[in-house]
Amino acid sequence: FRDVQLTTRYMAQAMLLEEMSLLEEKLLFWLRTILSGLNFTPEFNRDTYTYLKQGFRQCLPPDVFSEFEPYLNRTIEIMSDFPMPATPAV
Repeated sequence: FRDVQLTTRYMAQAMLLEEMSLLEEKLLFWLRTILSGLNFTPEFNRDTYTYLKQGFRQCLPPDVFSEFEPYLNRTIEIMSDFPMPATPAV
């Protein structure tokens, strides 16, 4: 839960600054490495952030969501792009 909150804050900050690289370099690559090391699966990460995206789609006005969606999509892409662990934790 804490990691999803952190990711959401970084996505919002990156959107406001119009700096996708801020999101990628300051958080996503690091967090992906940590979760991979803890044996989280790419599918678990993809599902987690896909559910987050669905929640934002329901809660945000369409114009705001369309501004935020590229950051959500990039988060889903990066967070689910690593090899499957030998012994998955989830």
